[in-house]
Amino acid sequence: MNSSMPSSDKALVVESLTKTYRNGTDTLKVLDNLDFTLEQGTTTVIMGKSGCGKSTFLHVVGGLDKPDSGIITASGVRVDVLKGDKLTVYRREHIGFIFQMHFLLEDFTALENLIVTAMIGGANAAEARRKSLQLLESVGLSQKTENYPGQLSGGERQRVAIARALINDPVLILADEPTGNLDEENSRIIEELLFSVVKKYNKSMLLVTHDANIARFADKSLVLTKGTFKE
Repeated sequence: MNSSMPSSDKALVVESLTKTYRNGTDTLKVLDNLDFTLEQGTTTVIMGKSGCGKSTFLHVVGGLDKPDSGIITASGVRVDVLKGDKLTVYRREHIGFIFQMHFLLEDFTALENLIVTAMIGGANAAEARRKSLQLLESVGLSQKTENYPGQLSGGERQRVAIARALINDPVLILADEPTGNLDEENSRIIEELLFSVVKKYNKSMLLVTHDANIARFADKSLVLTKGTFKE
């Protein structure tokens, strides 16, 4: 756990969370008075139809969007009240994001993509390189460290993205359809790898997907429908 964050046995606690969007004269309530708890060191998969609000929930928890109302507490930190630099620090030090698109820097090698992220997080060059090599080995890419994203397969690029999400030792991994751009074979490989490394490094993870197959790897699964969770 990052030393700048207070310790807690709850990786995430969400209370009475509401988020609405305006569409012309209509108001769409995407998240409706939601409550949610993620225990430290556990994984939860949230499923639901496209447009049900899964990604919105992830973005609000990750500090990428603001709720209309409600309380979000991550390891004792009130996320919903953070602004400016404090919000940036929360995202950088506390959260590891994995998206459907890998968002790797195309002009940097796999190793350099991790090193840059680590150095932004405060590591010196030697420490950043050591951690980056270790994580790339953990995701099975020790032979591809000097490859650029364009020289990697879709599955390999997503492996780099998983390693990058772990590089700054976040408390919480937030994964948004991490296999959405992969074929079935690579999807299964990435699913198993993702849950394996999250367990290895004792992280907590919240993953949203429309793929019910992923749920079998998680400690808990929920369905988001009409703005609320159902088990």
